[in-house]
This record gives sequence, structure tokens and C-alpha cells, in this order.
Amino acid sequence: MASNTSTDNRESHNESACEAMAFQVLNQLSEMYESLGIDKTAADFKPDIIDQLVAAEADPNDIEDGFADRDVSNLDMMHLSCAYALGALASLAEANRENSWLGIAHAQYWMGVAFGIGFMKAFRKQALSERGSAGGLARSAKFEPLRQHARKLASEGNYNSRLHAAMKLEKEVIAEAKRLEIEVKSETLYRRIYDWLKGMTFKRHQGKKN
Repeated sequence: MASNTSTDNRESHNESACEAMAFQVLNQLSEMYESLGIDKTAADFKPDIIDQLVAAEADPNDIEDGFADRDVSNLDMMHLSCAYALGALASLAEANRENSWLGIAHAQYWMGVAFGIGFMKAFRKQALSERGSAGGLARSAKFEPLRQHARKLASEGNYNSRLHAAMKLEKEVIAEAKRLEIEVKSETLYRRIYDWLKGMTFKRHQGKKN
């Protein structure tokens, strides 16, 4: 029994670390997006890149295969890194830990190729310590009404995965935040919602056949 508990704890820790690293890659890519000099901000990265990849259910392997036929820009490599990070989260939701860690490795590699390894230094340490701060506890209490609202909406909806639900519920949570006069950062809200939905079960559904 003790051995099983220890194994479960290790697996839970590994999943949390993998999840934190995936979101740190996405955050770093957002900052890099602003630095490209194309009149974009970090907040633009989600609607411009993340949302488009999620909507298209983009396969990073297909994106990478396409690199063989053309010149590849830094932005192309950022697209690929983002696709691998999103794929890692999707694999984690399906309890495919090996594939999720492979996705993180590829996401880190392509982010490094795009703008240099220096953009990634210490992000894992920051991610794992983020929730341990005293300020984090205060924020948790502040956002508790929104967390409950998001979980209620998620339980009533039909979503393929936790990430899918987080993306789709973003506008409704923002509306509730305005109603309750709770200040939230819209550019990172999807990540917060994703955290709030932890522990909930989402199943892929199939449309009805005619």
C-alpha cells in the first residue's frame, strides 16, 4: 500500500511539473512574439497563434514535416514549439505521460532554435515555485468565485478536454469577472481556468451520425 501511494505521489508530481513546463513555454513564446518587431504584444500571441492551433487541431509533426519544403522563419519555429506544448498538454490529459514529456522536449528545442536557449533559463524553477508564494494564497481567495463559476460551466458543457474547456469558457469567465468587479488578465486567463478545472473529467465525444 505504501509503495503504491509513493508511486502515485511521484506520478502526480511529474504531471504537475510537465504541466507547469508546458505553460512556461507558452508564456515565454508570448514574450518572444512581442520581441519580433512585427507590431504585436505578448497578449496577441494567444489569439494569433494558440487559438488558431487549437481550432485547427494542428499536429506538430505535420508542421515540422512542412519545414523540409521551404525556408523557415523564427515565427515558423515558434508556431511549432507552441504546437508541441499544446500537444504535451493534450497527451497529459489522456494520461500519456511519455508522450507529454516528449512534447515538452520538442517544444523547448524549437523555442531554443527560434530565439536562443537564454529565453528558457530558470523557467522550470519559477513554474514549480509559483503556487508556493504567500501572494498566491491571496490570489486564490480572490479568484475563488470565478473558479467555482468556471467549474460549474465546465460540468454543464460538452468539452473534449480540460484545455478545450478552458479555451471555450474564457469569455464567460471574463464576463463574470466584470460582473463581480474582479480584475483578471485576459491574456493569461485560459491558463488560470485550466488550473481551476483540474480533477474534472472530460471525454471526447462523437457527433451523431445521420
